[in-house]
Amino acid sequence: MIVRVKDKGENYIEIELPEEGHTLCNLLVDFLNRRPDVEYAAYTIDHPLVGVPRVFLRTKGGKKPEDVLIEAIDDAISALDELNSELRKVIHEGSTS
Repeated sequence: MIVRVKDKGENYIEIELPEEGHTLCNLLVDFLNRRPDVEYAAYTIDHPLVGVPRVFLRTKGGKKPEDVLIEAIDDAISALDELNSELRKVIHEGSTS
């Protein structure tokens, strides 16, 4: 996966994810916006066929944006791990019934 930091400041960061699309960007922005230390998180893709996804994050309360970004990714991974575990249980239980 390619990640480019396009702009960074004390409480903001802009990254590009050239190999990704709406699916990953939407998930990331959703988990960012759930956090109380996020003032603003959004993404844009200028053109659906050739646009490069850009994710924008502005934090509050003195939190470094790169730390918040990593924490939100960890939160998303934990949620997906939990979904994976529960889904496997349901599928396994359903196949033996």
